[in-house]
Amino acid sequence: MPEGEYIAALLSELDYYANHELFRSRSIQSIYFGGGTPSLLKPDSLGKVIELAGALFSTSSSLEVTMEANPGGLSLEKLEGFANAGINRISFGAQSFRLNQLELLGRTHTGEDIENSIEYARAAGIDNLSLDLIYGVPEQSREDLIEDLDRFLALRLPHISLYALTIEKGTPFYQAKANKVFELPDDELVLGMMSDIDNRLLEFDYHRYEISNYCRSGYESKHNLSYWNRDDYLGVGAGAHSFCAIADSQSARRWSNYALPARYMDQVTALGSALSWHEELDNHELQYEFFFLGLRKTSGVELDSFEREFQPLKDSRYMPLIKRGVENGLLEINGKNLRLTNRGIALADSVLEDFAG
Repeated sequence: MPEGEYIAALLSELDYYANHELFRSRSIQSIYFGGGTPSLLKPDSLGKVIELAGALFSTSSSLEVTMEANPGGLSLEKLEGFANAGINRISFGAQSFRLNQLELLGRTHTGEDIENSIEYARAAGIDNLSLDLIYGVPEQSREDLIEDLDRFLALRLPHISLYALTIEKGTPFYQAKANKVFELPDDELVLGMMSDIDNRLLEFDYHRYEISNYCRSGYESKHNLSYWNRDDYLGVGAGAHSFCAIADSQSARRWSNYALPARYMDQVTALGSALSWHEELDNHELQYEFFFLGLRKTSGVELDSFEREFQPLKDSRYMPLIKRGVENGLLEINGKNLRLTNRGIALADSVLEDFAG
């Protein structure tokens, strides 16, 4: 894919939405470069996008500009270039520090690459750094996970995201599991790992603000929270997703772009945008998303907010679900907030699925 042509398409799409009725005169709180490996691009390319976004929209004085990056192959010179372009936060897809687990996950970097990349990022002036780790990996023990956590803690980063391994249909992992090449850890072991994560990170003053995310105070990811708070967001680029509530109505729109870069660029050139799919969310669906997304936050959701936005809770179909969740020790009401208990967090997928009803 020609980098220059792709960046030109991004800039053109940004300009299109700056003049669109849904986004005209908006303010940007965060910019996030993800959905692949944006660190493979030239710093100047990302700089052009950041510069145009700032020119087309007003920006917050505390604008958070995050880039996802693989730990391998990042030089100090390139990271200095990203910092000069406007990147002030990096999320490293570490997954593990252990070589056997990295090989199993198909990653080509090493634990030393992770540590070196963080050292270079700090030397480049980027201190707001995050790491992704995966647990529940075949052959992984609780001791292995604690070793990963301790290596993370030694780096003194302000943020970490931890995800249990999920295997999607159509992937080599799915086929390998079907062929019994490996066995996944049982539920009891994974629950033990979740407990280890919580205990170890709390011991070092990291607080859990979302099911999969922990940070030191003041380092919550604005990008992550925008999803769980149901804020509007604009995605540009191949495969990007967007969401926008419709003013003066209890409805919203969600859409995504064509995923293949060539098709995406052709559509932007012809139409200014590259819409491949969209849906309208009605009042019923927005009520569901209020709980499904909001309960991912450890602070939960404000029940008064639900009533202001939708209807009296006692008249909604969610009241019986909430009562049952509280009785089963999965949900709790703290003041005017409804949130998952620790047990509810461990069973979050099934608890949140109930709200789909």
